[in-house]
Amino acid sequence: MSHTEVIRRLASAHVTGAGLHDDAYKGAGPNRRCFRAEPKGEDPSAQARLKKQEDTEIRRHHGDGDASNEAGQNILLFPKQSVTDYVILRPTVKQALKQLTVCLRSYTNLHRGHSLFSLATPEKNNAFLIYLQSPKFCHVYINQEKFVFEVDPEVLDWKQTCVAWDSETGLLQLWINGKRYPRRVTASRSPIGPQMSVILGQEQDSFGGKFDAGQSFVGEMSDVNMWDHVLSTKTIANNYLYESGNIFSWTNGTKEIRGGVMALEN
Repeated sequence: MSHTEVIRRLASAHVTGAGLHDDAYKGAGPNRRCFRAEPKGEDPSAQARLKKQEDTEIRRHHGDGDASNEAGQNILLFPKQSVTDYVILRPTVKQALKQLTVCLRSYTNLHRGHSLFSLATPEKNNAFLIYLQSPKFCHVYINQEKFVFEVDPEVLDWKQTCVAWDSETGLLQLWINGKRYPRRVTASRSPIGPQMSVILGQEQDSFGGKFDAGQSFVGEMSDVNMWDHVLSTKTIANNYLYESGNIFSWTNGTKEIRGGVMALEN
């Protein structure tokens, strides 16, 4: 079949919506490419819109490119050092957590210690705490037990932090920007909760309060999610790929803003 005849049949198939048969490629050579004709009557512009929508949804889940912040709908700005600026999260927890993963994104130029995520119970003010002591050290508390992780020096950019803990094994894991640091094992095996107070930007020295301005977060925060299970290393390490948290989702979880914290559009 001549090259002209192949082109003619391709054009005819596009117009009629008929499928292309193998004999349309006889003699076309080893580098021939297969084409799938559009079904008859389907609007190409509608297909393009659908494809764009699907791509956007994929980026929103995967944190790809500029759509990564879209998944959070907004960014929380903590403008100043204080004891009045913070955000309360209301996770959906019906029983004590035997496993817990917390992921968040933050952006700050602070060089002093500050609290990113504080979970307290009536019995333990540091039941689950993520606290950056300095640009080189991250402190994680599990049921009052303190662990110090030496981490890479920070650059002035958004930082992705994930902490996961399993009460059965005591395994504690920290990832920053997809890099997992040496794993630790806690002595405590007690589940966390179910009654809990979860606060962003302040460190709780009592259940729901007793803040210290010198430990407050100043900067921007987004995409805070909580799960009642341990996320896989692949999910966390592969450019922060994760689905919305199942006990707290940044996109639709309840957030209560206090003080001068601002919710900003991207």
